[in-house]
Amino acid sequence: MGLETLALAAGIGGGVLSAAGSIQKGQAAKQAADYNAAVDAQRAVEEKDQAQADTQDYIRKGSDTVEAGRAMRGATGVTGEGSPLLVDEDTVRQVALGAARTLHGGELRANRLKDDATLQKMKGEAAVTASYLDAGSSLLTSAGKFGKGGF
Repeated sequence: MGLETLALAAGIGGGVLSAAGSIQKGQAAKQAADYNAAVDAQRAVEEKDQAQADTQDYIRKGSDTVEAGRAMRGATGVTGEGSPLLVDEDTVRQVALGAARTLHGGELRANRLKDDATLQKMKGEAAVTASYLDAGSSLLTSAGKFGKGGF
């Protein structure tokens, strides 16, 4: 086997190995992106669940506050009419607003995590596409060198 043949084989082999390495790199990037997407999707579910639990806790605490105020007024002989009723109504409105904000905040965080998961999947797909383009480029470069007798 002559030196030229050996150089040709090494050049072609190097191009093939480079192409295979590019594809492997893209597959690894896709696997990592898919894993990150799954983690973000799971965190989105957990965030939404936590927001619902926090909202229920907020409502429960607000309800306890209203009931404690009524109990104190009842113990002192104050009726639930007039100003005390207005205070209770305002407290209930504030609790409802706080609960809605708590739930909305959790939904926003969950939606951001879902968006991140989608972005991760897109990055993985882009990495695979780029790896095939890099592999093709390596093979074409090797073929071009072979055609020019550059090995």
